[in-house]
Amino acid sequence: MNNVLMLPERTRMNIPANGGVFFTPRAMENWYCIFVQSGYEEKIRTFKLNKYCPHLTFMIPKKQIRQRQEGLWGEILRPIFPGYILVKGYLNYTDCYQIRRLQHVVRVLTDHSGEPSKINPEEIELLLKLLQNGEIIRPSRGIDRGDRVEIIEGPLKSLKGLVYSINRRKERARILFDFMNQQRKIDVGLKIIRLMEEENK
Repeated sequence: MNNVLMLPERTRMNIPANGGVFFTPRAMENWYCIFVQSGYEEKIRTFKLNKYCPHLTFMIPKKQIRQRQEGLWGEILRPIFPGYILVKGYLNYTDCYQIRRLQHVVRVLTDHSGEPSKINPEEIELLLKLLQNGEIIRPSRGIDRGDRVEIIEGPLKSLKGLVYSINRRKERARILFDFMNQQRKIDVGLKIIRLMEEENK
């Protein structure tokens, strides 16, 4: 049976009657989930999980967002899945027993048979592609005034130019481009232009 977990489903933790190991060593690259009290993710990983289960890798996917505090804007990190810690490796009965006994740990997510639920490989692959610096999803850079862009749809497809101005409410940009030795302006929708990142570095 292919046991998979569709994030962020939560299931109940049961221990096999035989008290044996859940998976064979072939499961070394499996990913699992631990559900903990929200706000304690980092403390549990740093002071507990890394100590009691050093052979496992623990990840807390985060997103970088802008937040205003005391009139000043700054960048902060927030968990993408509050209350979840992802586990990479071979999760056996001893590991689950140790983890369940830790303060602020709610449960190890399991399937209907009581075995730790493996995260769907396609889901973890997509998540890993989005992460930077190990476990952070940073906001993508938007198009701004002065950027070099290319039109990707319509009759002006492949035309390249400089963003002269942007009306985000109407989702339109005015593009400055060269034509017959003169600079011309044209208004286009933001959805049909792409940022030429290699020329904006």
